[in-house]
Amino acid sequence: MKHKIIIPLLIVLFASPVLAQPEDRPPELMRKQLKELNLSPEQRDAMRELRSSTQKDMIDIRASMRKIRVDLDDMRKAESPDRAQFEKLNRQLADLRVRQAMLRFDAHQKMMEQLTPEQKEKFNDMMDGMRMNMKDRMRGKMKEHRGHGPRR
Repeated sequence: MKHKIIIPLLIVLFASPVLAQPEDRPPELMRKQLKELNLSPEQRDAMRELRSSTQKDMIDIRASMRKIRVDLDDMRKAESPDRAQFEKLNRQLADLRVRQAMLRFDAHQKMMEQLTPEQKEKFNDMMDGMRMNMKDRMRGKMKEHRGHGPRR
């Protein structure tokens, strides 16, 4: 049960292309990596609280972003859209993206504060491995796209 709570926290905190593709990151692999960190019950509780508050804030930001996108879409379809209003909505959307990035950053920092130096090192090693894996996959996709890789 505890892993079901910690896994979404890490997904929210590290919403990178690697984690955005669930077929490439099975939950079992993430659970295995979390076990390697050997979190204490106190750490798990802190992570659970952090995940919950971060997720709630992200929901609010995403909802606001969706509303603005609907307004922008309506404006694009209008016969004579208001340029100033279009700019204002785009600035609001950009501000929300910054808030989202800062929320992720802050949550990551709070999570790292909960880890011991050994856990931090292990976690960073796992993240480096995931980034390298992602780079390798992206290179493969680029080759396929250019026609140098296997055809489908």
